[in-house]
Amino acid sequence: MKAAKNSSEGWDALFFPSSIAVVGGSGDLKKPGGIVLENLKAGGFSGAIYPVNPGRREINGLKCYPDLASIPGQVDLAILAVKSHIVLPTLKECSAREIRAAIIFSSGFGEVNEAGLKDQGRIREMAAELNIRICGPNTMGMVNYLNKMQSAFVYGYRLPAMPDHPENGIALICQSGGVGCSLLQACHQRGLDVAAYVCTGNEAATDFSDYLAYFTSRPEIKMVASYMEGISDGNKFAGAAEAALAAGKPVVILKAGANEASARAARSHTGALAGSAPVYRSLFRQKGIIQVQSIGEMAAVLSLLATGRRPAGKGVAIVASSGGQAVIAADKYSGAGLELVRLGTDIQNKIARELPPFAGVSNPVDLTGLDIVIPGLFQRCAAAAAEDPGVDTLVLSHWLNEGIDSVGQLKAIAGLTDKPLALLGAMPGATPGPASGDLVKCGVAFMDDPDVAANALVKVVEYTEKARSNPGHNSPRSHTAPVVPARYRSLRPGTVLAEREVKEILTACGIQVVPELAAATAEEAAAAAQELGYPVAVKVDSPDILHKTEVDGIRLNLSGPEEVRRAFSSVTGQGARRQHGALIRGVLVQKMVSGGQELLVGISRDPVFGPVLTFGMGGIWVETLKDISMRVLPVDEGDVREMIRETKAFSILAGARGKAPLDLPAVEDILLKVALLAESWPTLAELDINPLIVLPESRGAFVVDAMAAAAGETTVL
Repeated sequence: MKAAKNSSEGWDALFFPSSIAVVGGSGDLKKPGGIVLENLKAGGFSGAIYPVNPGRREINGLKCYPDLASIPGQVDLAILAVKSHIVLPTLKECSAREIRAAIIFSSGFGEVNEAGLKDQGRIREMAAELNIRICGPNTMGMVNYLNKMQSAFVYGYRLPAMPDHPENGIALICQSGGVGCSLLQACHQRGLDVAAYVCTGNEAATDFSDYLAYFTSRPEIKMVASYMEGISDGNKFAGAAEAALAAGKPVVILKAGANEASARAARSHTGALAGSAPVYRSLFRQKGIIQVQSIGEMAAVLSLLATGRRPAGKGVAIVASSGGQAVIAADKYSGAGLELVRLGTDIQNKIARELPPFAGVSNPVDLTGLDIVIPGLFQRCAAAAAEDPGVDTLVLSHWLNEGIDSVGQLKAIAGLTDKPLALLGAMPGATPGPASGDLVKCGVAFMDDPDVAANALVKVVEYTEKARSNPGHNSPRSHTAPVVPARYRSLRPGTVLAEREVKEILTACGIQVVPELAAATAEEAAAAAQELGYPVAVKVDSPDILHKTEVDGIRLNLSGPEEVRRAFSSVTGQGARRQHGALIRGVLVQKMVSGGQELLVGISRDPVFGPVLTFGMGGIWVETLKDISMRVLPVDEGDVREMIRETKAFSILAGARGKAPLDLPAVEDILLKVALLAESWPTLAELDINPLIVLPESRGAFVVDAMAAAAGETTVL
């Protein structure tokens, strides 16, 4: 979309209008035009409201106008609650009145058929041509509690009230109105102040990334929570996410479609594994986005974030009313990857003085139920546990009780420490109720499910680590862009490059390949083996055979010339028989490499995010373990280090079970070079290096096999 002449003016008109016209206004509360008028009045919007309906003179005490041109005052925002065929003419009327923003409730566009999609494209064009900021179409609207503006319609649901000055500063972006209402209600029940909510609709002219960028720019917004079904511009979204991370504003997303299959046919292992759902997950991790799996987990994460307290690390102490609940909590939190630190001797002694001799005090702390009968005991023990320097977050499994002023003690504990406090629902149905909001403001987050609570805390810890390590700008690169040999720069669409050609390109990029020689005859193969030195491997050399093991086209650990000659005849014959019509150029004779680990490095091209770098265990383990990590390009050194450490391969590289560490810097170097190769070679669709053999420290890493493909339908070079 072409940039608006005054983008801030359009955003202000959309979220902070002084006057609103409702085109299609109605007195019928079963119609969107009636519901939104009721919501605007009920929400306390203080600006002028102008219903527009040629068949009415007045609606619920508001003077009604036959058209936009008849309204005497300035109109900042128009809400279109009309049939789809009236939308485009109404936008022209908005332009004539210099209305800078519009919310289009109307459906019947891209979600219906090709004709509707065409009209939706016209909305996009008109938004740019007429300089109008548009939400929708097919949207339930938006709510801005900062402006008391409830410019939304929802059937059978009253939008919850929020404080005049929402302290938590939560903005909700939802690609479903129904899910958006559920998120609003979940926040309301937990005392979390929502500042703004938008249902994005069909996103004809303003998309998810635009809203994210806008909310990031607003000082009143401290975090963004979202329900996402998908985006169309990956680079735009990545930029908005980076800006939010740099601004210290957490982004929490519930992403639908976790099990969708990639629509793209894959010709290599890398492509087969790079479906859109894994790429989304990788991009979220890369940009510091917190991905949650349910509305409950979303609410738990938002509660922790809304306290304003961030855990310094993974250390957790658990203080529980019951021994059994202490054990359950310990299982959940340790199982989620957090660390139950053993409390120091002084801290244990301090707590032990409050409890009977049989009480556990090392962590978790078992209060044996005395915290609900002895006033102040809960506060004293919990505050003592929080003093331990190894404790980063204090988890409290406490039976709430008015008789001992549980809420008052929780507030007192929060006043004695600046560490995050997580209060677990120890008794089904027992919640702090209306006090939840006050507790959050004091630094205590209530969560009623131990499973959800543990996962939520892990995600907040990971976000905090990511935010602290984020430099706030793109890190300088230590590598220069590689030069792809001229004859490969403009490949025909669908061209597949076999092992020999790909290795030529990789060598030109400074990536080491296993020493090898091509041989067209058995005698040439024997001579090549002699030159390389035994033992060697012999592999069929054909641009038509991408996976040589599938045609029995490899022989390993050959130790003499006769073995090499027989291998030549065997692999070339097998290749010709098993893949009819394949061009057999001969064989590749490779020096055998021992003492290393097989890895996978690859590039795939995602339809949303573009080139994606992949790393993981290689060889036969690729499909079996699916132990891979991905990053959307571009990447820097930090991204590469992070993606390696996410995989099981890292423990092997670091030297598992007393084995010598492998050459990790060499692997990082190759990943960066492959990433730069993909960025500088726009026609590259897939690259599969499998295996890459990494040797012990300082001995490097070598490409053993590789293939590549250009975008488009398959043809052979």
